[in-house]
Amino acid sequence: MIRKVYSYAPYEFQRTFLELRETIDKLSIINTGLEPVSERLIRNLKNKAVKQFNNERICEHDSFHIWSELFDRIFDFSDRDYHLLKMINETYWFEFCYHLRIKQNDNVPEYIIDYWKENLDYDTRNMYNQLIDLAIQVREKHIVLSPFILSRIEERYREKERIDELLMDLYDGKERINIERNYMYRSKLQ
Repeated sequence: MIRKVYSYAPYEFQRTFLELRETIDKLSIINTGLEPVSERLIRNLKNKAVKQFNNERICEHDSFHIWSELFDRIFDFSDRDYHLLKMINETYWFEFCYHLRIKQNDNVPEYIIDYWKENLDYDTRNMYNQLIDLAIQVREKHIVLSPFILSRIEERYREKERIDELLMDLYDGKERINIERNYMYRSKLQ
């Protein structure tokens, strides 16, 4: 059914990326080493997706380049983590779709498109941050990353520090309310 829906997708990139996602999903579930044929298939699909994305000029944002590099780094690493690769793919795909649904949205009511536009910055920033958090996991595996991604990781650490400082200003130590997976606070404004 998903393939049938994607047959109507406006960009060839979407169909290629779907095939890439499905192939990696299967590998992340069985969690075994790649056969040489599967490895070539994945490399070919990834290269084809990159070429199509660049040719079709769908949208410009850093996440595509981050996804592409993280993919290559994990895939070239001797101890591949297919589950992490799947998470990187899915995170990038969701962020991409936030942009795509605004660009291509036949038969969608205008009020929904307006809602998507209002939330685009928040939604894409959230997925971007998740992608950078995954880049941190890649780096923790001692996989060498480019200065481009390392600078994004440092920006993310600074952002988290600012959030921690703001939350500590609100926290008085009596009771805690979980507001995000990594942050706890009790409001002093009660």
